[in-house]
Amino acid sequence: MATTTTPKARGTSDPAVPERATAVLILGMHRSGTSALTRALNLLGVALGDNLLPPAAGNNETGFWEHQSVVELHEELLAELGMTWDDPRALASDWLDRPQTAEIRARIATRMRDDFGSTALWGVKDPRMCRFVPLWEQVAHETDATPAWVIMLRHPLEIVRSLQQRDGLSSGRGYLLWLRHALESERHTRGTPRVFVDYASLMSDWRATLQRIADELGLPLALDDSGASDAIGVFLKPQLRHFSFHDELLKEDARLARWVGAAHDAFGRLLTGPDAEAEAALDLLAAELDLAGWYYDDVVGDAAPREKRLADEINALHQRLHERQIWASEQESRVGEREARIAERDTRIAERDAIIANLRSTHDELARSQARAIDDLQQIISGKEAEQHELRSEIARLHQNFRYVASTFSWKVTRPLRLVTRVVSGILGALRLRTLELMPISFVNLRPLGHGHFEAESLHPYMILDTRRGRLPTGWVEVEYRIEAKRVASPFLFIDQGAGIKESDRIRLPPTRNGHGKVIVRLPDRVTAIRFDPVTFIGEFKLEPIRVRELNSVMLGILLVWQRIRPALTNRDSRIRIWNGLRTALKRGGIREVKQGLLRQATTPLPAYHQWCDAYATLTEADVQAIGDHIKKMKAKPVLSVIMPTYNTDPEVLDRAIQSVRNQIYPRWELCIADDASTHGETQEVIRRHAGEDDRIKTVFREVNGHISAASNSALDLATGDFVVLLDHDDELTSHALYMIASELNDHPNADVIYSDEDKLDDNGEAYQPYFKPDWSPDMFLAQNYLNHVSAHRRSLVEVVGRFREGFEGSQDYDLALRVIERTTAERIRHIPHVLYHWRAVAGSVAGADEAKDYALEAARRAITEHLERTGIDGEVVPGADRFSHRVIYALPHTLPLVSLIVPTRNKAEVLKLCIDGIREHNDYPNWELILVDNGSDEDESLEYLEALGKDPRITVLRDDGPFNYSRLNNRAARMAKGEILGLLNNDIEPINRDWLTEMVRQVVQPGVGAVGAKLYYPNDTLQHGGVIVGLGGVAGHFDKRLPRNERGYFGRAGIVQNFTAVTAACMLMPKTVWDEVEGLDEHHLSVAFNDVDLCLKVRKAGYRIVWSPYAELYHHESVSRGQDTEPEKLERFASEVRTMQTRWNTTFDADPYYNPNLTLDYETPHLADPPRVIRPWEEYFAED
Repeated sequence: MATTTTPKARGTSDPAVPERATAVLILGMHRSGTSALTRALNLLGVALGDNLLPPAAGNNETGFWEHQSVVELHEELLAELGMTWDDPRALASDWLDRPQTAEIRARIATRMRDDFGSTALWGVKDPRMCRFVPLWEQVAHETDATPAWVIMLRHPLEIVRSLQQRDGLSSGRGYLLWLRHALESERHTRGTPRVFVDYASLMSDWRATLQRIADELGLPLALDDSGASDAIGVFLKPQLRHFSFHDELLKEDARLARWVGAAHDAFGRLLTGPDAEAEAALDLLAAELDLAGWYYDDVVGDAAPREKRLADEINALHQRLHERQIWASEQESRVGEREARIAERDTRIAERDAIIANLRSTHDELARSQARAIDDLQQIISGKEAEQHELRSEIARLHQNFRYVASTFSWKVTRPLRLVTRVVSGILGALRLRTLELMPISFVNLRPLGHGHFEAESLHPYMILDTRRGRLPTGWVEVEYRIEAKRVASPFLFIDQGAGIKESDRIRLPPTRNGHGKVIVRLPDRVTAIRFDPVTFIGEFKLEPIRVRELNSVMLGILLVWQRIRPALTNRDSRIRIWNGLRTALKRGGIREVKQGLLRQATTPLPAYHQWCDAYATLTEADVQAIGDHIKKMKAKPVLSVIMPTYNTDPEVLDRAIQSVRNQIYPRWELCIADDASTHGETQEVIRRHAGEDDRIKTVFREVNGHISAASNSALDLATGDFVVLLDHDDELTSHALYMIASELNDHPNADVIYSDEDKLDDNGEAYQPYFKPDWSPDMFLAQNYLNHVSAHRRSLVEVVGRFREGFEGSQDYDLALRVIERTTAERIRHIPHVLYHWRAVAGSVAGADEAKDYALEAARRAITEHLERTGIDGEVVPGADRFSHRVIYALPHTLPLVSLIVPTRNKAEVLKLCIDGIREHNDYPNWELILVDNGSDEDESLEYLEALGKDPRITVLRDDGPFNYSRLNNRAARMAKGEILGLLNNDIEPINRDWLTEMVRQVVQPGVGAVGAKLYYPNDTLQHGGVIVGLGGVAGHFDKRLPRNERGYFGRAGIVQNFTAVTAACMLMPKTVWDEVEGLDEHHLSVAFNDVDLCLKVRKAGYRIVWSPYAELYHHESVSRGQDTEPEKLERFASEVRTMQTRWNTTFDADPYYNPNLTLDYETPHLADPPRVIRPWEEYFAED
């Protein structure tokens, strides 16, 4: 059985266990070692529930193992009795009969039934329970459980010393507390199943101690479980015992010997079994203690309120001190950040100087290459001129000969024959095609190695091409090339039409690896130069001459039709798709639409996902060999346990799922299959066959069907690996899936959760609909379980959080992930941006049927609700705007924070009115102020409107007649803002829903949030702002732009709360403290464009999250009052701001964490990237030829 390192939340049904449950109730004074004992019992099979107190630094770092609800209810009962845990007085004689006690007892019993209703062996530990043994006798009776008492004894001097160190309690109070807890525990458990345990014996020989507990109480403890034994051996370290005292010390001091020493001796005799004399001695001590209490109980009672008040004051002082320390730390951090920014600025300057030097060197090299090319061309021209002179002489001679021939009788007689020949030649000439061979004449970031071999020295190598004829191709052409490389070659053509080469003149060619590429492209009618970018990697490749065939209309049509017809000749599905596409095109636009569709298909390098996979996701023999070499050189080779529950799985599908694991290139795995009592024999036959063929496959066949959570836990029982990889019984892993996880663990050994991208499999086993996911997005995860496939969790964490929970079937993996992420940090949640998992969309599966998701969604929302409760977040979980999503409606603070809304404006009163009316009348958030920054309005209507607005006490009109500088206007207003939250709004914003501001406030007040953006639409109800992706278009762009309002967007992301690297300041909220920390907008370098992106990047760099919410909806009329930036000086300003962003944030633009590198940076709608920007870790291990 696998090692268990978690509280076992629920037991499993066992026919040998009696129907009546056993409640193991652990008693013992604070600091007596009950935590160690309870954890050991838990590891041997005593369930403790899920709701445990978290460990505390400096105080039980290994865990209290106390039921949190029980502790809270005990504290509540003590408060009702006017006492605290450290009160040594006797309880009131009628405490058990009081109504408050009965009410709390009922709540405890209810909680025990909820947590342990079907559990045969469960336990509870809390030192306060020593005072409430009679109450717990009643709880056990009400929950139909037999109580088994375990009383923990420890040397009283050790307990008192530990209390002094932890709580500062006096020795006298410590002794009295020990006596009260120990005497009351012993007196009220007489005559019931009980056993006394000594802490010293537990630490010296835990196995014998726990065996005695099992024997005397008849408990079915799993003492033969080697995994549990190993865990206990690690847990019960000798270092846990910080103090050790001899019994003689209790006898040497008469004051201790009278009560404490006598009690300790009597308890020592009870360790060996019942002892009437010892019990009588303890009764005598208890009576003396009660008598003495008559003298000191009132003193303690009178002092209790004063102690509580002083304790509260001390706590408040500690809190203030903590806040001051945080403030001081923040100041130190700011100083450090400023110093880091200065150092970073110096580094950027040095880097910029290096770039300039490199550019100069490149420029000089290019100039030299061009000079050489010009010399070569001049020589060619000279030769051509000589040839031209010779040809003219020859033409003159031929003309003279022709005139002679034309005058002859034979020429005149054959005239009809020549006419026929010209007609035939004209027809043949229409089909005659000219082929040009393009040769490189200069190179940048490329080193020629000879015989067509080159070495790319950067990620962006290129060459300038020319033809031997000196004329470049134009119009429709067919480009044919061959690039041989172990990596994927993704070539591009750049066309210069006389104004230099620009990014917009780029033509993407189909990728190839060690192969031949051919594509039809449309070149401009004027081509002055052609640049060819052969690869996007650093390394060697071979390039054969590029051939370009110019096409006339006849041949173009033939090739276009042939490209579509060819796959249909051998594939029925292709024929159906072509016929359906043809009918749709004819209905939409007739023959013209068919022609345009053929042209689009022909000129799109990778029109379909399967073609993209063939180019970028299919492993070659060289890939597999390199992966094998990488595995050999890995420092760590963790065992990965693949968990697969099965139930009546289709044998063919199950066979493929298991085989996908057996096909793994990475060898250190184990497949743990738990069959959940399948009634179809074929399912179990497939499992047994594979298990017999591969000893890495472990199996268990459950006798009773318990659904997927119980089956998954049975599979976990088989696991021994470092990480647990989840695989459904009808899905498949890619052959390099486990290798990629192992590689990630070698690069990030502290990772706790790893997940990948995924796609789906149709009924024919064809992959489609890839989901390229963002990196860890905590807010998005509460809306959508995007981690699911493939996901791997550190097994020790899975055990700590209690494994899969029954009752969450359908979303059991979501529930598990929510509990795991509570125990880790964002840095330890790693995303592998490769498709490693194929999710089979079969009938009835969650992947294939919408109806199948309903039960899963309900379970998911319960899981999220409990996650919020565990993490102390006040919020309600409801269905999201997207059908398959969830929404957390966070509670607003009791005192609503003031929101200072800042709106820069100029003229256009009719536009501004839409915004102001939305704030004043279409807004249910009451606590706001508005600062209008008038940037030089001169229209009478606007001035009158602003004057009227100034009479509203909530509105301030600030005049600024300087040149338009968006950053300066907002910074100036922010300095006079009174609110805790700043809101940046454009004046052309028009709210749609009344709770737009309320929703944004709900989000921005959450811990760790630095900015919140809204969902903005164009007036035509298409998406204008769905979050900002840095790198799109070179700097930044909007995600899924122009998506129709009623569409889900990319995997429903248009309708869920999520994180982005940036959001637009057209409607943004930010805590004022965060604004001040990052020093607002950059009014010196980013006066108009990209200032909001720069602001968000600074906020993220400071450690805050950026949140986008689709539940704050507004129209954006897009800078109506400012106009368009078409003047030359404005275009130059924009270019300068682009350069500022690219210089300042260059390393960010290719790696936005919330935008997958398999998605394109060319468009503002998520399409496949060609080429993708992913790292293929095995490429470093390609063998040299």
